[in-house]
Amino acid sequence: MKPLTNVIILGSKPIKGMKSLGVISNLHISKNKSILENQVYNLKKKLNIEQIIYVGGHDFENLKNYSHKNVKLVYNDQFLTHNNGFNIKLAIDNIDDNHNLLILFNRILLSHKIFNRFDYSTSQVFISEKETKIGSIIKNNKIHNLFYNLRNGCCGIYYISKKDINVLKSVLEEENLNNLFAFEIINKMINLGVDMRPNFIKKSQFVYEINNNKNLQKLKRYYVKNFSI
Repeated sequence: MKPLTNVIILGSKPIKGMKSLGVISNLHISKNKSILENQVYNLKKKLNIEQIIYVGGHDFENLKNYSHKNVKLVYNDQFLTHNNGFNIKLAIDNIDDNHNLLILFNRILLSHKIFNRFDYSTSQVFISEKETKIGSIIKNNKIHNLFYNLRNGCCGIYYISKKDINVLKSVLEEENLNNLFAFEIINKMINLGVDMRPNFIKKSQFVYEINNNKNLQKLKRYYVKNFSI
């Protein structure tokens, strides 16, 4: 049986240029499914999920209209000034058990195919074939550092194995937590000795980040044409 996994979806801040559209999770990727519904569907199709925590901020009242089994909405009332380190801490505080943990952004479109032949025992960063804002340094099949403008682009999805959860929790106790980005949390875990592996995602497995409305419309056409949702 697959191990239990908790999921954190980070969605407190609006995407630049898309604020007027409301919370991105409510936008539709197809006629019948919103982006959040798409994420939940694909995650539940392959993972043995214990709980999904969605940390929201921008346009949260409209997000509250969404309901789905095993999804808990948590409001970050300081989303304008606090980064995702704070969001992750809010989510962790709402999770009782130290199961495996998947962290992803609400702007990520994905297919369940990314979990084919998935190694649940190892903490990992999902790596794209295309360049992204945050890249990685990889040596001997290990992630050594994440930062801006590096090769091996990060997909905005991180998997923390059960054995490394306590390391994550120790990082979340740091005084400067509110200023940390998600990739900086991962870097601190690596510096504390976590064996973080790359999970290379092929184009056919489909993981894309929404960064503007034009990009969203293009991805919607591609996704509806090529994937069952």
